Amino acid sequence: MTTRAARPFEVRQATRKDAETIAKMFQESWPIAWETAEKVRMQFDILDLAQGQVLVAAIGDKVVGHCEFIPSMEPPPYGNYGCVEVLEVHRGYRRMGIGTALVEQAMDICRKAGLERFETVPQDERSEALYAKVGMRTIERFLSLSLALREVPPVNGVVLKGELGLKERPWETMHHAIGHRFCASYPWSSAFHRKSVGLKGYENVFAHHIARRETEGVVFFDRAYLHIFVQPQEMMDEDVICAFFQYGAFQILKQKRASVYVNVPFALADVVRAVPGVFQSEGHFLYRMSTDL
Repeated sequence: MTTRAARPFEVRQATRKDAETIAKMFQESWPIAWETAEKVRMQFDILDLAQGQVLVAAIGDKVVGHCEFIPSMEPPPYGNYGCVEVLEVHRGYRRMGIGTALVEQAMDICRKAGLERFETVPQDERSEALYAKVGMRTIERFLSLSLALREVPPVNGVVLKGELGLKERPWETMHHAIGHRFCASYPWSSAFHRKSVGLKGYENVFAHHIARRETEGVVFFDRAYLHIFVQPQEMMDEDVICAFFQYGAFQILKQKRASVYVNVPFALADVVRAVPGVFQSEGHFLYRMSTDL
């Protein structure tokens, strides 16, 4: 392993002054024409709202690596953990230990903050190997589904109690039963911040506080993915999950959208597929990796 003293690069906390060089790294590496300094600065704003942090690896003034991670405090089984949301190394500077150094620094920060675990969902086999190198192991497989919506009926007995926004934190007391890929604070902060600044396509983001008899929950649509939050004691109640998911699918269909994405545990995949008017069009496996801190 490359020792800290021998590294030709520096790992440090990023600032907004790094926005130009972070954008340039992405453009040079892929290139991703849409990644601009303005978009990077917006990502800084979103991570501030989610209480996340950004690390960069730099050689002189050139940013060659970038890591975004977020602490989250949720009811079991997730608990208190840190979650990597983005990890990227410049294509021309790989195999130098940059990705490993970024992840190890993020883990160290989370450990010192008193978090119990560190986790992520790797994008590909290359990133999976990197996370395994720092001691992370696969703890869960789940499905990412694309669902077509056709004549989803309204749900009897589900009532709207109110609409939530950027300031609310349902994941602090509720279980993120459907939609958990990254910690909930990230998609929540991202969707509502983009909606608040009037970004096109985010006007239909919503989070509804709903109830069905004595059971309460939150249905959140972040522009692409549907999320369901329920009380911890209902985390595997198929009847509740089905009713709340049908409510969300009906609301999305009312927006004249014909499809929605969802990340779902294996145990609840058939529940989602059984919702009237919902049809799976495609899907693939994702892997959650984790290590104790």
